[in-house]
Amino acid sequence: MSLRPLIIGPEERAAAVRIIAYAEKHPYYVGDAMVPGNIPQHVLIWTSGYRAVFSMTASGGVLWKHLSVSVPGEHLPNPEAVKAIGVLFGFTPEPIGRSGFPTKWGIELSKHENCVVVGEKTAIPSRSGSKKN
Repeated sequence: MSLRPLIIGPEERAAAVRIIAYAEKHPYYVGDAMVPGNIPQHVLIWTSGYRAVFSMTASGGVLWKHLSVSVPGEHLPNPEAVKAIGVLFGFTPEPIGRSGFPTKWGIELSKHENCVVVGEKTAIPSRSGSKKN
């Protein structure tokens, strides 16, 4: 089994700051034509193959931090890498629950898309935010 390293250095931190700022100015409303994964300003790709897509997503009257983490191939990303990437994108890191993930995180495994999806409630959304991506 080969290991896929996750290195979070100054370049990745700066990219995450830019992506978060973009996502806050351009929230995704469920049902919009363009999904965040198809918009480069929402995506961070590591040379080791990790791919993170971050958005602020309005759904069901709630604004969510929304993150998907994937790797090439037919495997899911390492859970510890998902946690580190979540923290990088501003998700609440503690307390850790029985699942091994922070208790405020909603976690979904998508074997069809080979990704782990993370959500965390933030606030009630306003429709005054820009819908243009």
